Amino acid sequence: MAASAIEAGSMRDAAGRFAVSPSAISQAVRKAEEHFGAKLLHRDVRPLMPTAAGQALLSEMQSLDVILDGIAGKVRAAAAASGAVDLRIGLVDTVAGTIAARIFRHMGAARPALRLTGVSGLSSELGEALSRRRIDVAITCDPAERAGFEVRPILIEHYVLLVQGSAVAAIEGRGLREILDAHVLVRHSQRSYVGAQVDQHLRKADIAARRVFEFDMSDAIVAMVANGAGVAITTPLCILQGLAHIEGVSVLPLPGPGLARQLLVASRRGEFEVYANELAAVAQNILLAELSRRFAGLAPGIFGKA
Repeated sequence: MAASAIEAGSMRDAAGRFAVSPSAISQAVRKAEEHFGAKLLHRDVRPLMPTAAGQALLSEMQSLDVILDGIAGKVRAAAAASGAVDLRIGLVDTVAGTIAARIFRHMGAARPALRLTGVSGLSSELGEALSRRRIDVAITCDPAERAGFEVRPILIEHYVLLVQGSAVAAIEGRGLREILDAHVLVRHSQRSYVGAQVDQHLRKADIAARRVFEFDMSDAIVAMVANGAGVAITTPLCILQGLAHIEGVSVLPLPGPGLARQLLVASRRGEFEVYANELAAVAQNILLAELSRRFAGLAPGIFGKA
């Protein structure tokens, strides 16, 4: 707890990590200071700043975390070799909110010895979790161009223009610049891979769309479009996450140059390869079947096998 307070620079933030009160964190810091016989924090500045002793403690604790993570990875890999393993699967939010249950059900039925844990998040968060051994494999859209990662492409999704159903006639056939001059762009968060891709696409096209609405959640974006708040540049899987609002929207091809994202399974090289390969095959089959069923009539030809 003391190391967390030093790292966070705040008793309150550290308390949130451990679900305890700030006073409990403060008490833990005082006990650590008594144990080491040195002050660990400068308490007269905000955010709290570590003393030289505090910085040394934090560095040692971080080094210990790396060692413990490495030991845990080796132990889990050994367990996998014997046929009994806890497999932690990271899931980008759009997968977690749509087909994760079917993937887990299939994996569990095929390998009864597996104990599966799902961890959802943004693609950047999953890449970090994989690097730090907090998860074992990930279904993500991050290219994962990191040393020691192995990737298995599973699906290519082409971006589409999502519009309110009643607005199709007024929008269809117009250029993207003209559309975004007339309609608010309901955006994916800049923190997300999808949001960053869309922003880059607009910059390349020299289109300055107003920033009015921005969401982490794809279902909120679909709901906003269905209720006439604007249009969205998004993907079929993101739309599927907002299925409850699908009756109020229509899908059009993205005007101008195309844009696509690639979903993939990433793992650390040399670890859990059998499970990662199996996960990639299962996810690909389920994704293609689900998207074909949902979008064959709504927006044909907007996705494909990687």
